[in-house]
Amino acid sequence: MLDQSGPSATDTTVWFNPAEPRTVLLRHAPPDNAVYAVIDVPAGAVAPAAGDSASITIAPTPGRFALSISTSGALTGPLVVTFSYATHFQAPSDAVARYPSPTRFDQAMGAGMLEGAGMIRFLPITRPAADMMQFTVSAPGTYVLAAPK
Repeated sequence: MLDQSGPSATDTTVWFNPAEPRTVLLRHAPPDNAVYAVIDVPAGAVAPAAGDSASITIAPTPGRFALSISTSGALTGPLVVTFSYATHFQAPSDAVARYPSPTRFDQAMGAGMLEGAGMIRFLPITRPAADMMQFTVSAPGTYVLAAPK
């Protein structure tokens, strides 16, 4: 999994009207406040648990480009997650055996959902810009940036 240097982003819970689209921007902690991830929640993607509001909770994993996503109601449509890793990219120390440079690690990297026994199910990705990776999320869980061992 892709390591992260510097200060981590903090856990965030956002309450919103699920009939309206919402964008959640996570930033690394001060002093740099660099963008960590952007989560786009389309209208109707989260069903309200009760009443007319819903929530999404995003919990970044300290020291890694990984985050857990949970919602107050059912996830009824895909969310779009974009990691921005330009400022705090740090290839894991054990990756040097397979990837001789951080650039090679970046070229092999993808996004995936963390599953049992430390397995990662890789997802289709796009790269909207250099050092950004975008993918869709259709279920609550933990999502990571990683390269095959």
